[in-house]
Amino acid sequence: MKKKSTFICFVVMCMVAILSNSVHAWECEIRADRESSHDYVIIGVAQEESSLPCPPDPPDFYCRMCIRHQEERFLQLVYKEVVNGEYRWSLEINPNGGIGGPPGSTTTTLLKWDFSSIPETYTIQLIDNDNNIVVCDMRQIESVDIIGKNNWYTYTVIATPGSGSASRYDMNGDCILDLKDVIFLLKQMTEINQ
Repeated sequence: MKKKSTFICFVVMCMVAILSNSVHAWECEIRADRESSHDYVIIGVAQEESSLPCPPDPPDFYCRMCIRHQEERFLQLVYKEVVNGEYRWSLEINPNGGIGGPPGSTTTTLLKWDFSSIPETYTIQLIDNDNNIVVCDMRQIESVDIIGKNNWYTYTVIATPGSGSASRYDMNGDCILDLKDVIFLLKQMTEINQ
């Protein structure tokens, strides 16, 4: 009986180690559209960090967007998952590029996204450079107008993982257990063996 209990404890500890290293991988494309200019960036979270550099600005454009991270510009930036943290992507957007209109004119670029594939435990917000909330819940609101001149404006997407339950599923449809769920199951198994 003692060998059986030791084996069960070993299996449960292995499950905890595997689950604590599991990643809620996701990616999302954010688009900036105005007239004939259609730009996009990709943000996300995965087991391994990855990025793609942003190509140089074309000579003529109506709108332009990139991710700014540590003084570099990216088209794609996927962070490695961190526990109990938040993820931030700084978007630089020029809503009125080189062919945007008369000098000093103001125009509107539509910024849009679809966060439906992201785990429901995340809260996702868009803030401006002065830390004002532009979009409180990017799941409920899927676009916003960016109004400005031929200048770069900074907006930040903040994704914060929250607490979930055993009824959450990852992108592959597999059930996700949190550490608290595993501890609860371990306690249940211990009570059964006593």
